[in-house]
Amino acid sequence: MSLAVTFWSPEWAHHFENADFRRFFTKHTALGQLATKAQYYPNRGEHFFQRASALFHQPSTLPVALTQAHVDLDAIHNDGFWLLVQPVQMMADRDTLLMVPGEDLAIEQVESRALFDAFNCHFAQDGVALIWGSALRWYLKVPQVVDIQTTPLNLAAYRSLHGLFPQGHAANYWRKLMNETQMLFYTHPVNQLRRAQGKAEINSVWIWGEGALQTSELVARPQAQIWSEHTYLQGMAKLTQAGVAPAVADYQSWLALRAPSAQVHLIHQPLTLFADETITDQAREALFSHWEASWFSGLREGLLSGLIDSLYIDLGLKQHFLLTPRDLKRFWRWRNPL
Repeated sequence: MSLAVTFWSPEWAHHFENADFRRFFTKHTALGQLATKAQYYPNRGEHFFQRASALFHQPSTLPVALTQAHVDLDAIHNDGFWLLVQPVQMMADRDTLLMVPGEDLAIEQVESRALFDAFNCHFAQDGVALIWGSALRWYLKVPQVVDIQTTPLNLAAYRSLHGLFPQGHAANYWRKLMNETQMLFYTHPVNQLRRAQGKAEINSVWIWGEGALQTSELVARPQAQIWSEHTYLQGMAKLTQAGVAPAVADYQSWLALRAPSAQVHLIHQPLTLFADETITDQAREALFSHWEASWFSGLREGLLSGLIDSLYIDLGLKQHFLLTPRDLKRFWRWRNPL
């Protein structure tokens, strides 16, 4: 049985973008050897959700809100137009606004629920009713397609929001709803208490992830398995009838836990070793050594042994890499595209 593996860690580009790659990627490292022998393809600059769908061979990007709702909600239908409505903090910064995502606000469930209920009560007369997903994710389902184009929350966080608010014919309505929500949340007891305690406010929402599912374009992948903690990837597995499993720490763990019937594996491994934006060469070297031992050496051995028939490595860098066992025999290849 053939075994195809995709190893995806999109954050590498951020953590290594200013590094001297020659210090890390050489022909003496497992990743360096793989990159030297590989066929490589240019990075097309896709954002996380576009790239996830492409790596899982979907012809179009699966709508974020509906895909994640399949994880957060019970027994949902694939009809309607879905949006994500997430609690955030908006902060004035000179002549613009900055947005702090809910993940960084330490939002407690009781706080989120109180704001969620206040939102639904306030907008009930407009026929707008949020669906509870989690403390950080609320959903909105409308029966008809809405002309709206939004910016993913991860691309808007900690940036000037100029030009990033919803666009399209329905944009004015959603901007008005967000403004009303800011006024509603500012006076809410949750934020009054947070201000008194010196905590960051939860004073607005970010609306994004819009879309309706085109089931005719959905490609089933029952022979595949996704390894990830990310809600979007877990939802994509459900929609495509693929297996899903929690992320694993290293190659040996994946080898021991993989389902024998799964012929295709998407292994998502986010980088979590850096807690702030100060990334030193020493930290990079420690990270690289850790991943050499935990993943790249094992993936190389999997190819050499013939266990893995196809290996695709996407580190969010300028190139992605595709290898087969035959590629490792190309001794004349010396160029390292990294």
